[in-house]
Amino acid sequence: MNQRKLDYALRQALNNLDRWNDATGIFVKHTTYYFEYQKLIEDAVKIGIMAAYDIPIEFDKDGALIDKRNIKENEKQAKKKKNKR
Repeated sequence: MNQRKLDYALRQALNNLDRWNDATGIFVKHTTYYFEYQKLIEDAVKIGIMAAYDIPIEFDKDGALIDKRNIKENEKQAKKKKNKR
């Protein structure tokens, strides 16, 4: 999955959160709770993508998602750069 597709999936999920929140009024926008909920939605999208591509889903000691998808992509880019030298 490329970054453009990830950005699109994240934007769609966050737009859906906004529609739901506008209808329910659960969170006041631009507050700590709202931003925490946005992060939860973003992590859910990434976890779904990682699961679909059989990428291990892991969390650090603080409970934050370790995005192995980005790590793998960064490793690929580093290898390409090294091979060009």
